[in-house]
Amino acid sequence: MVYFRKQEKFKERAEELFLKERKRILRVVLNADIQHIGSTAIPGSLTKGDLDIQVRVRQKDFKKAQNALSKIYKSNKGNPPTKTYASFKDDSATIPLGVQLTVIGSKEDNFTALRNILVRDKKQLGKYNALKKRYQGKSMREYRKAKGKFVEKILKTKV
Repeated sequence: MVYFRKQEKFKERAEELFLKERKRILRVVLNADIQHIGSTAIPGSLTKGDLDIQVRVRQKDFKKAQNALSKIYKSNKGNPPTKTYASFKDDSATIPLGVQLTVIGSKEDNFTALRNILVRDKKQLGKYNALKKRYQGKSMREYRKAKGKFVEKILKTKV
């Protein structure tokens, strides 16, 4: 089951955790572009109350970054790794934490673009929040499926 609340309820905790984890990641992944992504980074959005971080690296640094992150986070088995993407999590953090490692310019390197679109386009943010409201209290799997279609569509039209 998935439940959403206003982003403002988690903003401060998410930002504090982001700053802490950013420092932690930079100690093991040098030269990474680290971004606060996801709904806690988007004013006015609905959120599950988790923090999402994107770690962007060059292709030549990907394997080393993947190995380093695997030493400080658990692999997210729900998102299988590829040659340009790996997903990690830490459910023991002050709020649930997801870390997405992407190669800059790869097909998976779209998290920051999506965040930026939703921050500046209130109409699209309204549609995203409406989608979340439709799935309130329903299956996470079904929500993720609908979210995937929404994200794919918005990125095609806006990027």
